[in-house]
Amino acid sequence: MSRFAIDRLALGSLCSTIIAIAGCGGGALPSPALDAAASFDFAPLDRSVPLDLDEPDLAAPPDLAEPDLTPVACASDSDCGPLIDGGPVAARCCGGYCVSASDPANCGACGVVCGSGRCGSALSASMATQPDNWSWNGDAFWDALSGSTFLTDMSNWEAGTVVYQDPIAVDAFDVRFDFLMLGGADGMGFLLETDGPTAVGVAGGGLAMAKLHGYGVELDEWNNDTCGDRDANHAAVDRLSECNAKDQLPTMLQATDDLAGAGIHIADGSWHTCAIHVAAGAATVSLDGKTVLDAVPLPGLVDGTPYYFGFAGATGGAGDIHQVKDVSIAFPTPRCL
Repeated sequence: MSRFAIDRLALGSLCSTIIAIAGCGGGALPSPALDAAASFDFAPLDRSVPLDLDEPDLAAPPDLAEPDLTPVACASDSDCGPLIDGGPVAARCCGGYCVSASDPANCGACGVVCGSGRCGSALSASMATQPDNWSWNGDAFWDALSGSTFLTDMSNWEAGTVVYQDPIAVDAFDVRFDFLMLGGADGMGFLLETDGPTAVGVAGGGLAMAKLHGYGVELDEWNNDTCGDRDANHAAVDRLSECNAKDQLPTMLQATDDLAGAGIHIADGSWHTCAIHVAAGAATVSLDGKTVLDAVPLPGLVDGTPYYFGFAGATGGAGDIHQVKDVSIAFPTPRCL
């Protein structure tokens, strides 16, 4: 042990910085033992004992090897079900090996190649952000502020569509979307057409759908008093071909009465939900959870025919806003999307 003596003057100086020494105030030392001199003992560092400076234990983590991606051999689809995508419906045997049913090189059946590179049984577009693989045509535009697509704004004689860019084979499907209109003219609707991703029909009562090829569901807010259009608050299942050259409205296959009787006002400035179910060549339409058109036949619809899915809206001599958002489309089996 080594000893160091500190006299009264040095201790007084030390008191200004080391608060832990009691009784340093006023220059008086509290302990008689330190009246003449104070001494402190310091243990010298024992350099014979090494400091413990070992690194923390960085033992190797558990085995994180990648999963075995060796193709699974098969003789039939039943050999693949438990092994891929969680069930027998979601996998198939192609070329002696199991493949996912969402494989774009074997979509829906072995050897069916999707040019889009997309295979699945559903697609969606909330419109909260601008979705990929959709085309905005005519006067339609995506609006970041509202998180929706405007098919028209308040200007007169506008026609706009938003269409998914790739055709999809149609048999059965379910479409659901939200829409908003303010009560002007003319209306909007859902499209199932073969004219391509940039197609736009006739403005005004044509709802940007008339003169195209395919089918639609119209949500009509203006009474044109022709071609079966008899009030300003109805829905209808249509052929897209015009009902006549003069009026250029879609050809109605079946229309509702005024929806006010069901407590529905489609152009009241509120968001409404439309659901469309197509199966066995017929369309069922629901608005805000109420079925308004049930199993309306779609003459000439052939299962397996590719159609473009989209939405259309138009104004005429009066303007209106036509908006759509929260779009979802579902199919019973995977197909090229």
